[in-house]
Amino acid sequence: MSVDDGSSAEVSNQQGNGRASILIDLQQLRAMFESINVPRGHNLNRDFGKKLEVMQNSVEKVERAVYGLLVRGSERPGGWMPDLSGPAQVESY
Repeated sequence: MSVDDGSSAEVSNQQGNGRASILIDLQQLRAMFESINVPRGHNLNRDFGKKLEVMQNSVEKVERAVYGLLVRGSERPGGWMPDLSGPAQVESY
């Protein structure tokens, strides 16, 4: 995939567990970004490495969060609801 070729990568619409499909989408998104080929003389070449690194870190954070929700969510009993009557566990600034 090249920046200048104007082609758009088509992502296959995969069937599967609806809740886990976001993980598949994120993996495909990361793979598409990593496959971008920026020519040396292109304006994007200067900042592309850093932007790719930041994007990878962001996607990894979301992947970990979604995976945690899927795993922890499956461990909770059916009908479980958090106790919202108490004080917030995390302080906000």
